[in-house]
Amino acid sequence: MMLEAPQSMSSGPNMFYNDYRLGALRAYESVARDAEQLDLPEIRGRAMIRVASLLTVLAAGNPSAYETRARAALRRITDTTDPRLAVFRDAAVLLGGRMDIARDDPGAVDRLVASYKGPPSDRPVLLYAPPIDWNASHDRTAAAAGVIAARGTGHTDAGHADEWIDVTFVVRPDGRVEDVEMLRESGNRRSDWIGPVLQQIAGRRYAPLMVETGAPGQMRVERHTYTASWDGGTGSRIRKQVGKPRVVVLDLTAEQSAGPPVTPPVPATASGVAPRG
Repeated sequence: MMLEAPQSMSSGPNMFYNDYRLGALRAYESVARDAEQLDLPEIRGRAMIRVASLLTVLAAGNPSAYETRARAALRRITDTTDPRLAVFRDAAVLLGGRMDIARDDPGAVDRLVASYKGPPSDRPVLLYAPPIDWNASHDRTAAAAGVIAARGTGHTDAGHADEWIDVTFVVRPDGRVEDVEMLRESGNRRSDWIGPVLQQIAGRRYAPLMVETGAPGQMRVERHTYTASWDGGTGSRIRKQVGKPRVVVLDLTAEQSAGPPVTPPVPATASGVAPRG
């Protein structure tokens, strides 16, 4: 369950939202107990993970109130011995690792990768991606106009169309990322958001990759779109982009086994149409 971290609980909407989340916790805890009694491990595991996931989100916003409870929920999963719950134990370990990372534990990322118990794969499995550091942007004009979302109050202007970039990078056999490059971009880019996105990609950690001996890893291609929600607004039928901008990621990598990096796609022109040979 993906929920935003709680902020102030003083306003009416936030109090209602908090009640909703606590109600969801009680419901999932009840489902987990019933599923255990009925010997339904799949349902039990899913409910327990939902509880732990929600509590870790709450702990991120209010550690003093929820971190102890979140850790206890994770231990209830990792302490199980039923082999049918193995996948949920692995998920709980990853959740705990991400909590450690959020607390700026310097060794947390390496421990998270080492704790991954999934089967070897020739497709990259993302274990950790750092948050995008919008403060790394140096575009003062964009920041002043409210385009960069780092300040927490950014809004796109009414005439702002989506911007996108295609990025290539290589996932090494050890799961680290290298050779992060922008392949192409939309012709309407106005804000300085590319640098922070490339930095975020370079900081990712994947599960160790199964590759042929001597292979450098696997090349990936992703499209990152800088966008915001559309709304008609008050007193107008003209739709415009409002709210905090966000980056949406689409994997464009062709399906294939890991091995030497593939030849990147032909760069497009500014119009987005690839030139003919």
